Amino acid sequence: MKILYSFVFLLVLTVVSTAAWSVDYKVDTAFDPGFNQFTTVNDLLVQSDGKVIAVGRTCQNNGSGCGPYATRLNENGTVDSTFNVAVSPVAQGVGDILTIKPLSNGQFLLTGDFNVGNQRTNYARINADGSLDATMQPASVGSFYILEPTPDGKYIACGDRTINGQFYDVAHRINADGSPDPTFRITFIAGFCTGVKALANGKILMTVGYNSGETPIKPLYRINADGSQDTTFDAAMPIGTGAGGLTILPDGKLLVRTRPAGFNDDAIERLLPNGELDKVISLCKGILSLPLSDGTVINNGCRKWNGYFGNPLEFSRFAADGTVDAKLDNIYFGDPISGFRDAGNDRYYVFGNFRSVNNNTNHRKLVRLAPDLSLPRAKFDFDGDGKSDLAVFRPSDRFWYIYGSTAGYSNLLWGLSTDKPIASHFDRDGKTDIAVFRDGTWHGFPSTTASWVQMPLGQTGDKPMVGNSEDSDVDVEEYAVRGVRNGAVKWFIRQGNAAGLPVSSPSERSLTNEQPTDIPVVGDFNGDGRDEVGYFRNGFWNSGDYRSYLPDQTFQWGISGDIPVPADYDGDRQTDYAVFRPSTGVWWVNASSSGAFAVRFGISSDIPVPADYDGDGKTDIAVYRDGQWWQLLVGSGNVQVANWGLAGDIPIPAQSQSQF
Repeated sequence: MKILYSFVFLLVLTVVSTAAWSVDYKVDTAFDPGFNQFTTVNDLLVQSDGKVIAVGRTCQNNGSGCGPYATRLNENGTVDSTFNVAVSPVAQGVGDILTIKPLSNGQFLLTGDFNVGNQRTNYARINADGSLDATMQPASVGSFYILEPTPDGKYIACGDRTINGQFYDVAHRINADGSPDPTFRITFIAGFCTGVKALANGKILMTVGYNSGETPIKPLYRINADGSQDTTFDAAMPIGTGAGGLTILPDGKLLVRTRPAGFNDDAIERLLPNGELDKVISLCKGILSLPLSDGTVINNGCRKWNGYFGNPLEFSRFAADGTVDAKLDNIYFGDPISGFRDAGNDRYYVFGNFRSVNNNTNHRKLVRLAPDLSLPRAKFDFDGDGKSDLAVFRPSDRFWYIYGSTAGYSNLLWGLSTDKPIASHFDRDGKTDIAVFRDGTWHGFPSTTASWVQMPLGQTGDKPMVGNSEDSDVDVEEYAVRGVRNGAVKWFIRQGNAAGLPVSSPSERSLTNEQPTDIPVVGDFNGDGRDEVGYFRNGFWNSGDYRSYLPDQTFQWGISGDIPVPADYDGDRQTDYAVFRPSTGVWWVNASSSGAFAVRFGISSDIPVPADYDGDGKTDIAVYRDGQWWQLLVGSGNVQVANWGLAGDIPIPAQSQSQF
């Protein structure tokens, strides 16, 4: 065999436009505060100059010497030594700063439990350089440590307090100098305050709860400046339900997590400024919300599907209509997060007590997320360079012959002449692994271990298929077989990370009206970041989530006799409906972002082998012809031709097609 490339330019029937693919997020390694495992970031304030102030509790590397801290960091995460806050623990190892809030005069308000000098306090006002404002006398405000600045320079404090011999329940107000303000008093609520938001007009939004034995109340009220109830506000929330995560949107609407009427689980309600219900965001129930300028909201507790009740996405986004961004699902944290902040330029700070991000302990407690502009991973990439490689399985001698675009030539004796080749990802090294399917058993050869992986799934006569069908462990593909059981077509799927656990039972899936003569397909046709299983029949496609989180979907694209070649031709990370028509040699592609196009490329006897041969994130149109590879590079319009293989070889990019 030999490898030879030549390049020419080809005119297609319609111009293929360049599409911007949807992006997820990754840790921005240009920001590294270097916090140890014993640090907790409770709150974060982003300054107009790009610096951030982190507050919380920190300990030495051995877990001792704990106390409150407030640190200002430069944009790369290094400490700004010009900012120093003189607070200390209230006792050995006791003390915490919970929040930092900006004030209109350029100062900041700290809340928590710490010492200023030798006096214990729940708050302190500091100047822009971190020095204490001695004009605010320290004091204890109760057990919640929740203070909210008001436009007149005062502060609403959650928690009861006795002032001048009078007991002030639920909440009280303090003056700018820290002295109690007896002119504010709440008498219409029998319960306790859980959150406060001050409005520009001097009124106050307050979430409340009630103690056992008390009369149940609504969880949200609007309060006048003197503490009386604003009766023009009536929250559309059932009496006796809880509330959390109160957020005011730029248009004055409110977000709050609660148990909406008619629901059996928590969700986010969006309320009009007068408290009337605007919309229930049923897929989300996180209490941390960050409104963005485009009308979307970052939240810490959304799920992508109505039928899914597993772990929610910890960094998720929903739109004004309540839909959840299905492609934003790459980030997960090792422990709870405490909040999000906008870092500008489509970047976001996430802070809390998490020990790792995506299992990486080098990123913890405080990270900055940035758009992940890396290209979609190329299929059939045996050397891990981001490009699909030329590879064939030769039944006559049972060898795999691979020409890696970077690693060059390699071969491996693996399988029997009657085996079905089914290259896949058995490990997490970013390289495609060799595997064969034989009478209900998968025999894999992972590149990282160079040892045999054996996994039972299916039976003789089944069609093996692979795809990324799970959110978790996206670097390891799921394994599926499609066959007939008792006259009915069935799919059996096992998670890729279960390859080392061959005793586990597969998931079973049936698709509506699927017939044995239908052509099986796998792809992310609905764009939720997970591959569906499906079939093609005479131009009609039917596909379904293998866990049935979403309803099955159908689509018409193609005609009888077409060969389905679904792939991501426009680089937007969603599988496009596409067919190769042997009778005319034309490819018909319905690209989800760049639109439909058609191109004549091939002859009736060719085997279509679409893959990303140039590594630009877009699947290229290609055919295999008795050892010759013809490739139309979708991004550039160039054609390259290579000789690799012999007549009778099975080209690996075609392994899922019906003829193999």
